[in-house]
Amino acid sequence: MHRLVAVIAPTESQAEDMLEPFSEDVEVEPYVSQPRADYIKEGRSLQQWIIAHAESDTEREEARRLLALDDNGFLHWLAEDEGVELDKDGNPLSTFNPNAAWDWYERDGRWADITTPLQGVTVQDWLHPQDGTPLVPAALVVMGGWHDPQWVEPVNDMDDLKELTAGRGAERVWFYDCHQ
Repeated sequence: MHRLVAVIAPTESQAEDMLEPFSEDVEVEPYVSQPRADYIKEGRSLQQWIIAHAESDTEREEARRLLALDDNGFLHWLAEDEGVELDKDGNPLSTFNPNAAWDWYERDGRWADITTPLQGVTVQDWLHPQDGTPLVPAALVVMGGWHDPQWVEPVNDMDDLKELTAGRGAERVWFYDCHQ
Protein backbone atom coordinates (compact mmCIF):
# COMPACT_ATOMS: atom_id res chain seq x y z
CA MET A 1 0.00 0.00 0.00
CA HIS A 2 1.29 3.45 -0.88
CA ARG A 3 0.69 6.44 1.35
CA LEU A 4 1.42 10.07 0.68
CA VAL A 5 3.40 11.31 3.67
CA ALA A 6 4.28 14.94 4.39
CA VAL A 7 7.40 15.65 6.45
CA ILE A 8 7.95 19.04 8.06
CA ALA A 9 11.68 19.71 8.23
CA PRO A 10 14.15 22.51 7.40
CA THR A 11 15.75 20.57 4.51
CA GLU A 12 15.01 17.56 2.36
CA SER A 13 17.98 15.75 3.89
CA GLN A 14 16.59 16.33 7.38
CA ALA A 15 13.16 15.17 6.19
CA GLU A 16 14.67 11.86 5.08
CA ASP A 17 16.50 11.58 8.41
CA MET A 18 13.14 12.01 10.14
CA LEU A 19 11.63 9.17 8.10
CA GLU A 20 14.41 6.76 9.08
CA PRO A 21 13.13 5.79 12.58
CA PHE A 22 9.95 4.48 10.94
CA SER A 23 11.70 2.07 8.55
CA GLU A 24 11.01 -1.66 8.80
CA ASP A 25 14.77 -2.12 8.36
CA VAL A 26 15.71 -0.42 11.63
CA GLU A 27 16.76 -3.10 14.08
CA VAL A 28 15.91 -2.50 17.69
CA GLU A 29 16.90 -4.22 20.91
CA PRO A 30 14.97 -7.47 21.43
CA TYR A 31 11.60 -6.95 23.09
CA VAL A 32 8.69 -9.22 24.02
CA SER A 33 6.45 -9.19 20.96
CA GLN A 34 3.51 -10.86 22.71
CA PRO A 35 2.86 -12.82 25.90
CA ARG A 36 3.83 -16.50 25.95
CA ALA A 37 0.20 -17.64 26.39
CA ASP A 38 -0.99 -15.64 23.35
CA TYR A 39 1.88 -16.97 21.22
CA ILE A 40 0.98 -20.56 22.13
CA LYS A 41 -2.74 -19.92 21.56
CA GLU A 42 -2.11 -18.47 18.08
CA GLY A 43 0.18 -21.37 17.20
CA ARG A 44 -2.38 -23.93 18.34
CA SER A 45 -5.14 -22.11 16.41
CA LEU A 46 -3.07 -22.41 13.26
CA GLN A 47 -2.64 -26.14 13.81
CA GLN A 48 -6.41 -26.50 14.26
CA TRP A 49 -6.92 -24.62 11.01
CA ILE A 50 -4.49 -27.02 9.30
CA ILE A 51 -6.48 -30.00 10.57
CA ALA A 52 -9.67 -28.51 9.11
CA HIS A 53 -8.22 -27.33 5.79
CA ALA A 54 -5.08 -29.26 4.88
CA GLU A 55 -5.16 -31.22 1.64
CA SER A 56 -3.04 -34.10 2.86
CA ASP A 57 -3.51 -36.60 5.66
CA THR A 58 0.19 -36.20 6.50
CA GLU A 59 -0.27 -32.49 7.25
CA ARG A 60 -3.35 -33.18 9.37
CA GLU A 61 -1.59 -35.93 11.33
CA GLU A 62 1.41 -33.68 12.01
CA ALA A 63 -0.92 -30.93 13.25
CA ARG A 64 -2.67 -33.40 15.58
CA ARG A 65 0.71 -34.60 16.89
CA LEU A 66 1.73 -31.00 17.62
CA LEU A 67 -1.55 -30.20 19.35
CA ALA A 68 -1.00 -33.19 21.65
CA LEU A 69 2.21 -31.65 22.99
CA ASP A 70 2.05 -29.91 26.36
CA ASP A 71 2.39 -26.10 26.29
CA ASN A 72 6.13 -26.12 26.97
CA GLY A 73 6.84 -28.68 24.23
CA PHE A 74 4.57 -26.89 21.78
CA LEU A 75 6.16 -23.52 22.63
CA HIS A 76 9.66 -24.78 21.93
CA TRP A 77 8.58 -26.50 18.70
CA LEU A 78 6.80 -23.33 17.55
CA ALA A 79 9.72 -21.03 18.34
CA GLU A 80 12.16 -23.32 16.55
CA ASP A 81 9.83 -23.71 13.56
CA GLU A 82 9.41 -19.93 13.22
CA GLY A 83 13.01 -19.05 14.08
CA VAL A 84 11.86 -17.03 17.08
CA GLU A 85 14.01 -16.43 20.14
CA LEU A 86 12.35 -16.73 23.56
CA ASP A 87 13.13 -14.86 26.76
CA LYS A 88 13.70 -16.70 30.05
CA ASP A 89 9.93 -16.81 30.66
CA GLY A 90 9.13 -18.25 27.23
CA ASN A 91 7.83 -15.00 25.71
CA PRO A 92 8.70 -14.55 22.02
CA LEU A 93 11.24 -11.81 21.29
CA SER A 94 11.43 -9.58 18.23
CA THR A 95 13.86 -7.05 16.79
CA PHE A 96 11.29 -5.79 14.24
CA ASN A 97 10.88 -2.04 14.58
CA PRO A 98 7.60 -1.58 16.49
CA ASN A 99 7.37 1.96 15.04
CA ALA A 100 7.73 0.75 11.45
CA ALA A 101 5.48 2.59 9.02
CA TRP A 102 7.13 1.85 5.67
CA ASP A 103 9.48 -0.59 3.95
CA TRP A 104 10.64 1.83 1.25
CA TYR A 105 9.91 5.35 0.13
CA GLU A 106 10.70 7.78 -2.65
CA ARG A 107 10.35 11.50 -3.01
CA ASP A 108 7.14 12.34 -4.89
CA GLY A 109 6.56 8.81 -6.23
CA ARG A 110 3.16 8.22 -7.76
CA TRP A 111 2.08 11.74 -6.75
CA ALA A 112 4.91 13.55 -8.57
CA ASP A 113 2.56 15.63 -10.74
CA ILE A 114 1.02 17.12 -7.63
CA THR A 115 3.90 17.08 -5.12
CA THR A 116 6.94 18.14 -7.16
CA PRO A 117 5.88 21.82 -7.28
CA LEU A 118 5.18 21.72 -3.52
CA GLN A 119 8.52 20.27 -2.39
CA GLY A 120 10.13 22.62 0.11
CA VAL A 121 7.33 25.19 0.29
CA THR A 122 6.48 26.63 3.67
CA VAL A 123 3.76 24.98 5.71
CA GLN A 124 1.82 28.25 5.43
CA ASP A 125 1.95 28.15 1.61
CA TRP A 126 1.06 24.44 1.59
CA LEU A 127 -1.98 24.85 3.83
CA HIS A 128 -3.19 28.04 2.13
CA PRO A 129 -2.59 27.55 -1.61
CA GLN A 130 -3.78 30.07 -4.16
CA ASP A 131 -6.36 27.63 -5.56
CA GLY A 132 -7.78 27.20 -2.03
CA THR A 133 -7.46 23.40 -1.84
CA PRO A 134 -4.47 22.09 0.11
CA LEU A 135 -3.02 18.65 -0.53
CA VAL A 136 -3.87 16.49 2.49
CA PRO A 137 -1.50 13.56 3.07
CA ALA A 138 -2.33 10.20 4.61
CA ALA A 139 0.26 10.82 7.34
CA LEU A 140 2.44 13.58 8.68
CA VAL A 141 5.90 13.40 10.21
CA VAL A 142 7.00 16.26 12.43
CA MET A 143 9.85 16.49 14.89
CA GLY A 144 8.86 14.22 17.72
CA GLY A 145 7.04 11.43 15.95
CA TRP A 146 4.81 9.89 13.34
CA HIS A 147 1.28 11.28 13.30
CA ASP A 148 -1.12 9.09 11.44
CA PRO A 149 -4.76 10.14 11.92
CA GLN A 150 -7.26 7.82 10.31
CA TRP A 151 -8.46 10.23 7.65
CA VAL A 152 -11.30 8.82 5.64
CA GLU A 153 -12.30 11.97 3.80
CA PRO A 154 -9.06 14.01 3.60
CA VAL A 155 -10.76 17.26 2.64
CA ASN A 156 -12.90 17.06 5.78
CA ASP A 157 -9.88 16.66 8.06
CA MET A 158 -8.20 20.03 7.69
CA ASP A 159 -8.80 20.66 11.40
CA ASP A 160 -6.57 17.69 12.29
CA LEU A 161 -3.92 18.84 9.83
CA LYS A 162 -4.00 22.42 11.12
CA GLU A 163 -3.71 21.20 14.72
CA LEU A 164 -0.67 19.02 13.91
CA THR A 165 1.03 21.87 12.03
CA ALA A 166 0.19 24.68 14.46
CA GLY A 167 3.11 27.06 14.96
CA ARG A 168 5.02 25.62 11.99
CA GLY A 169 3.92 28.04 9.27
CA ALA A 170 7.45 29.15 8.34
CA GLU A 171 8.88 25.59 8.30
CA ARG A 172 9.28 23.61 5.07
CA VAL A 173 7.31 20.57 3.93
CA TRP A 174 8.49 17.61 1.83
CA PHE A 175 6.32 14.89 0.28
CA TYR A 176 7.12 11.19 0.00
CA ASP A 177 5.45 8.11 -1.39
CA CYS A 178 5.88 5.61 1.46
CA HIS A 179 5.15 1.95 0.81
CA GLN A 180 3.94 -0.33 3.54
